[in-house]
Amino acid sequence: MTAIYHPRPERWPQVSLRGLLLLLTLFCVWLGVQVKWIRDRHDLNELRAPGFYRSVDSCPAPWSLRILGEKGVSIIVLSPDAQAPEARKLKQLFPEARLILAYE
Repeated sequence: MTAIYHPRPERWPQVSLRGLLLLLTLFCVWLGVQVKWIRDRHDLNELRAPGFYRSVDSCPAPWSLRILGEKGVSIIVLSPDAQAPEARKLKQLFPEARLILAYE
């Protein structure tokens, strides 16, 4: 009797070590960008500038921040003397929020 060779069926695609390291690097870069985004949001939250108010109720944050445990902000109230670049930066950091200019 001769031994019959039965190759194991391919279930997973084979990835070389170089490919695995490339995937790991891409994941770490993505994770670093998300963590920096969260840190920038928290730094701005701790900044208690006059005329800046963040609402207490939350809405869903972008999905990439939500999976890391970040909560969204529904309303940000700014004073009328807020500069356009500041408002633009707020909109980039909090895309889920609605910006309102408060006239006192």
